[in-house]
Amino acid sequence: RDYLDNCNARGEMAEDVLERIVTDSYTYGTAFLYIIRNGNFTAIDHRDATFCRVSKDQKHIYYSRGFNRNNEYKSNQDFAPIAIPVYPNFEPVPGGQGQHSIIHIRKYSPEYYYYGQIDYYAAYYSGWLDIDYHIPKYNLGRFENQFRPSGMLVMVGSNTKEEEAK
Repeated sequence: RDYLDNCNARGEMAEDVLERIVTDSYTYGTAFLYIIRNGNFTAIDHRDATFCRVSKDQKHIYYSRGFNRNNEYKSNQDFAPIAIPVYPNFEPVPGGQGQHSIIHIRKYSPEYYYYGQIDYYAAYYSGWLDIDYHIPKYNLGRFENQFRPSGMLVMVGSNTKEEEAK
């Protein structure tokens, strides 16, 4: 029970770590469970899917906070990728203590060899999510404007007497 209440160095509950993993799995179709063995203690943690990349041989996960930044940050040594072995292999990593490994959880989809596929893939790429965003925004704008027109069209010109009679 103590382990579930304190599963890593930050003193987080296992439930919190698993919640972030489930969130990444739903949002990105892939998630990463980080494992650190140090002496008699094994810690588990979450690694944000936006900071992880799978190696070509799928034996390591490269982790860097620079992956989701602009290209100007990629050359910065503060964001140099760290290679973490995929479970069941454990290896020491630079700047870390003990043996490290990572479990790559992904939603299966044919022809997606490195990452999982999100559940809402079809809606995302067909434009339905964009429509789902813009319709409420349009309606809320109308409510906030109290259904008054936002402008008036004025046409400059003059009519002849016959056109005015019509």
